[in-house]
Amino acid sequence: DGIDDWGMFGTRKEDNKPQVFTKNGATTAGTLGIYTWAEDLEGTSFHIIPDLTADTVNELAVGGFRTTTGRFQLTVRDGVSRSTTLANYGWPSNWTDVSFEVVGDLTNDGISEVLLFGLKSNGNYELNIKDGDATKGVYSSVNLGSDWSEKPSIEVIGDIDFDGTPTIVVYGKTKSGDSTYRLVD
Repeated sequence: DGIDDWGMFGTRKEDNKPQVFTKNGATTAGTLGIYTWAEDLEGTSFHIIPDLTADTVNELAVGGFRTTTGRFQLTVRDGVSRSTTLANYGWPSNWTDVSFEVVGDLTNDGISEVLLFGLKSNGNYELNIKDGDATKGVYSSVNLGSDWSEKPSIEVIGDIDFDGTPTIVVYGKTKSGDSTYRLVD
C-alpha cells in the first residue's frame, strides 16, 4: 500500500522463540503476522535483509548461537511468506563477543552479504563475510589482529573507491590507546 509497516522483535516467555510481531503502517488494528525462529537460539539479534525474492519486500533475519547444533547461525525468512526460510548462514562455535551485520552487495550480484564479527579463539578479531548466495559459502575472512583495547566498531559506508561495492570501516582503540581504523572492501 506504499506505507511502511513496522514490527517488534523479542523472545516469547512461554517457549523462548525469537519472534517479530508485525503491524500494518496504516492502521493499529490487528497484525500482519508473527515471524518465528528456533527456540534454541541464544543471544539473538534482528536484521533486515534487502529483497531477495524480487517482490519489493525486504526479508527478515535473526542471528544467534544455536545450542542444539553448537554453531552460530543467521536465518533469513521471506518478508511476505513468514513460514518460508530463504537462507541459513552458519559459523563454528570458536567465537566470542559475536555480532552479525548485513553489509550490502559486495559481490555485485544483487544480493547483500552478511557477516559474523567477533573474537576468534586465537585472540584475533575477525570479520567472516558470507556470500549472500548461501550456497557459495565464505566470501572473505578478514583478520583484524589482537591489538585492540576492546571490540572495535564497524560501519558500512558508501562506495568510496568507486568499484561498485560498499566499504566497511573498522575503527577503535589499540591496546596502547591510539585511535585506528581499517577499510575493508
